[in-house]
Amino acid sequence: MKKIIECPMCDGTAKLHSEKKTRIFRKEEFEITEYFYLCNKCNEEFTTTDSDEVTISQVYNQYREKYKIPSPEQLTLAKEKYGLTSASFSNILGFGVNQFSNYEKGEVPNESNGNLLSLAMDTEEILKLLERRKELFSANQYNRISNRLREIIEEKNRIRYDLKQINFSTTEYPNKYNGFTIPSFDKFANMVIYFLENAPYKTRLNKLLFYADFGYYKYFGKSISGLTYAAIPKGPVPDDYELKFSILFKEDILNTELTLINENEVEKLCATKNFNSELFNKDEISSMEEVLNHF
Repeated sequence: MKKIIECPMCDGTAKLHSEKKTRIFRKEEFEITEYFYLCNKCNEEFTTTDSDEVTISQVYNQYREKYKIPSPEQLTLAKEKYGLTSASFSNILGFGVNQFSNYEKGEVPNESNGNLLSLAMDTEEILKLLERRKELFSANQYNRISNRLREIIEEKNRIRYDLKQINFSTTEYPNKYNGFTIPSFDKFANMVIYFLENAPYKTRLNKLLFYADFGYYKYFGKSISGLTYAAIPKGPVPDDYELKFSILFKEDILNTELTLINENEVEKLCATKNFNSELFNKDEISSMEEVLNHF
């Protein structure tokens, strides 16, 4: 959302404001931050499509968190991972032909369908559901899907102790602690690369990561990276940040070089790869730019 826009009622400018509100969804109350614009000339209050989307997404996110319902992004990732179409995923779960696609687009399922979608995030469970409804598929379709699911299960067993998979699991439910965003290793890595030139030391770098994620959450209702953060004496840091940075070294994304500060040798972080802007939307890029410029 833009912080200042032109007023649609007059030739004045309107500034973004927010206030705490309670919204009712499916007979339940949810505490949210509602966004609106206030014109400095005609004093009219109004909302935009963007501000309305951020407001309602907060309700949907809290509902999904409460009932452990996968996010639309998780559903799409699972579909691609399993090698399914939206229609075939619907068939396995017993939905209408377009229902899974609607959930991918943001429609919020009821509690019973949400439970099925939650089961579908577990490869072994989706394989059981497939076997129960195999008559809906041709022999070739069933074998292809079944073989793919078994491959994923075998791969999961092989990498059970892989630190990258554990710390950036796409099956972790988005919640208020990770900014209602699936943890993304690629985004985390590239946020580090983006801020490194200005913050080649962990203390400052960790703060910039925090401000970027929380700043984006403030105006868009979700974080950029999906990281959770912890408070330590020197300020906010990604939870288990030393472990997460060790993964960056292991993946050959970071290395260090010695530099002199006040005649003392200090390790300076360096990126071995270029920043990949294609992983981020324009609002995420703008949010990171704003943090970098401000600090």
